[in-house]
Amino acid sequence: MGNNTDLKDRTMRNYEIRLIPKKDKQGKTYWTAFFPAIEGCVGGGDSEEEAIKEAKENLEVLFDYLQSEGSAIPQEFEE
Repeated sequence: MGNNTDLKDRTMRNYEIRLIPKKDKQGKTYWTAFFPAIEGCVGGGDSEEEAIKEAKENLEVLFDYLQSEGSAIPQEFEE
């Protein structure tokens, strides 16, 4: 993967990420992070930071897979 560095750099570009707090049956709050432009790419954790970190890691895995398949990388969020 010759341009793997470019791919990794792109994962931290301008992809909008959203956070949703949720409560389990015991009342404990946990977080879900997701990218609206990238269906199914989510992360979760006990804190906002954990959820964001996991979502970004999953985004890297997704991009590696898409690159290996020769598929297009989803468009970044643009204002």
